Amino acid sequence: MANSLNLSLPDALRAFIDKHSGDGTLCSTPSEFVRDILRRHKAQEDSALVRDAIVLVQREMELRLIGLIPSSAVEMGDLGS
Repeated sequence: MANSLNLSLPDALRAFIDKHSGDGTLCSTPSEFVRDILRRHKAQEDSALVRDAIVLVQREMELRLIGLIPSSAVEMGDLGS
């Protein structure tokens, strides 16, 4: 289901949107252009979250390799009982 959002924009932003939408551009309407920008921004944000998670896992692996944190449940004293 599509939702709508009404925005008030300064003239400069509206001119920017108009410049990048319509005939001779990749986006046929201003709405399409704004949706594209929002999707790209969301994708960048999602990618940053994934990168952060990868870095945390890598750091944890490094700490396990040098023995600063246990690498198994046995080392942590959890024998399943």
